[in-house]
Amino acid sequence: MKEGREEKVREDVCEGIAGQSPESKNDHPEGEGLPISQGKKELLSVVSAIVTAKLTGPLDLELLHQNLPGTEMSTAHWLKYRMPEDNRYAAFYKSGKFLLTGKGLLEKQDELCETILTRIKEAGFDLEIVEVKVSNIVCKAKTELTSSLESMYENFDSADVEYEPEQFPAMICKLYGVAFLLFSTGSMIITGAKTVKEAEEATEKFVARLSLM
Repeated sequence: MKEGREEKVREDVCEGIAGQSPESKNDHPEGEGLPISQGKKELLSVVSAIVTAKLTGPLDLELLHQNLPGTEMSTAHWLKYRMPEDNRYAAFYKSGKFLLTGKGLLEKQDELCETILTRIKEAGFDLEIVEVKVSNIVCKAKTELTSSLESMYENFDSADVEYEPEQFPAMICKLYGVAFLLFSTGSMIITGAKTVKEAEEATEKFVARLSLM
């Protein structure tokens, strides 16, 4: 226990309610350290995601471009498509895959994939979806920093971090299976996770590590 701090039991300093954690201000009356997790409060929020669907065969992009309105040929290997319903974009690949991206995708990925498949069939392709997987989830979060980015950079293994403020304002940390873009305000972008749980667990570990610096 820190010198000068009186030892007290939990009931002496805050009210405890079953199923809830106490307010973080009670754990750090001097204002030191990071706030503790507040029960079910969200640690992060999902900004966007990328979902990839694999089809039973390849796609003739020229034919798809001719028969599906709203498509735009980008290269010989992929075709861009704007879904008119919500202005969402999809990308079709010659190999027989299509990719969906955007906000709110995780909640309705199956519905959107079926909509795309229907349009592929209407364009003259007798194909089915054999696999749908989340390729990447991008999240944002915020924490309180007790040190500068320069100081924290010195405490990380150089193989795990990049920080060149003259070129980019965030410190890039590759830890716990994801990548963090940490800004001096405490805001961060998390990318590389395949599930929200994976992003949450990695962020909890990262924030805990930052609190020790």
